[in-house]
Amino acid sequence: MFGDVIGFALGWERQQHGALWISGDAVLNDGVREVAGRVPVDVALLHLGSVRFGVSGPLRYTLTAREGVKLCRLISPRARVRARARRPRRAPSLRWLPLGTALEIDELG
Repeated sequence: MFGDVIGFALGWERQQHGALWISGDAVLNDGVREVAGRVPVDVALLHLGSVRFGVSGPLRYTLTAREGVKLCRLISPRARVRARARRPRRAPSLRWLPLGTALEIDELG
């Protein structure tokens, strides 16, 4: 891990099923697991792809697809939205959306 990460758990009035969780640039670590244990999540938007930069060597800045599946098992969101990644073989509960397609959160149910 390299530096601070910022993710968001957003809530609003009349929210029924939990927060909208946007993973931010993060990997699956103890801090992310701790948040997963205390924040009820309705929709999870995860930044995947195992992003790396040459200047920081082998350090990753985003979740791998496999870590995204593990995180979804921890938070059990009603819906998941992925940014971009190869699909893991065993992830039948994830809904993979076409890139560049607008979607209302209410449509995810």
